[in-house]
Amino acid sequence: MLIKRQEELLMEARKNLYHHGFELDAPIGDGGFATVYLVKSRQYHENFAVKLIDLEVDETQTLPESFRAEISALINLYHPNVIKIFDHFCSETLLYIVLEYCPGGSISDLYKKHGCIRPPVLYELCQQIISALMFCHQRGIAHRDVKPSNILLDKYGRAKLADFGLAMHFNKSQLSKMFGGSLAYLAPEILKKNPFNPMKADVWALGVTFYEMATGQLPFQSDTPEGILKEIKTNRIAGLTNFPTPFLNALRLMLCVNPANRITIDEVAMLPVFQSTKMSPATKSLSRSDALTPKKRMNPISSSMHFNRSSSVRRTCIYTKKRTFSMRLKPTFENATMNDDEDINSMIEEYENA
Repeated sequence: MLIKRQEELLMEARKNLYHHGFELDAPIGDGGFATVYLVKSRQYHENFAVKLIDLEVDETQTLPESFRAEISALINLYHPNVIKIFDHFCSETLLYIVLEYCPGGSISDLYKKHGCIRPPVLYELCQQIISALMFCHQRGIAHRDVKPSNILLDKYGRAKLADFGLAMHFNKSQLSKMFGGSLAYLAPEILKKNPFNPMKADVWALGVTFYEMATGQLPFQSDTPEGILKEIKTNRIAGLTNFPTPFLNALRLMLCVNPANRITIDEVAMLPVFQSTKMSPATKSLSRSDALTPKKRMNPISSSMHFNRSSSVRRTCIYTKKRTFSMRLKPTFENATMNDDEDINSMIEEYENA
């Protein structure tokens, strides 16, 4: 029965995608409500990834909240290191989200293949991920599920922050009680079920991610919240003795247990280790090219579009000026630079003793 339903959904998907200008290819991923397929645009001759969500799995007959959140976040985020959304539409039974295709797999795939990611590639990827997350936070969006498997690599090897299913809009000081995410990357305040700042929690998850990229393993490996909290108290960044002090310092600041003293993503971007790395000429050129739109290229959809759920078979790219998010967060120290090792050391000492 299940196989028959899957076949029926696949036939429907193929038909609807063709109607919207895409040819369905092979599956490239799945999880939860969604299956991801490779598709090709007949007009632009480009490959894309389409996320197919089975709406009938949801008993309330409404779209799963995570996919509404993902669409809402992505149409407000246009950045070289954030996955792009190109279209979204739905039928009675399926929701379609057309995304940028990243054939390089994920950061998780990369470090598993090579054991770990070494400098200078490590630092360049870290810079790109920081830039993406800072862009999100400046627009009032917390990702809430930062981890290596949610950071993809495009055909040029550029990092792309993806999977915004848990993303939410917050202001700088707003606390949340909506607990969620992946256990190994959860900040201590979430593990304790305390109200938390989602953006500070993102920075913790990013610190865990950078550690994992550098070593090929998680810093905290227990499979229970209590176990991870115990590990956090005894062993924060062990196993990185061969790494330069500036990188270790950055991890200490990001993995500060007290969220009030944990640095923000703007401050992470100002740390010398992430400022001194020079982007390769090829990557610089490719980043600039994102601002250009060739005549024969499918354009990502922007924040001038919103999601309409009213009709039984609905096209969801409805233009409106009402749904825009322009909230920005100013860096904590606007004109400051942190190139002095004494400044960094005193900052670490202050945070660790708090």
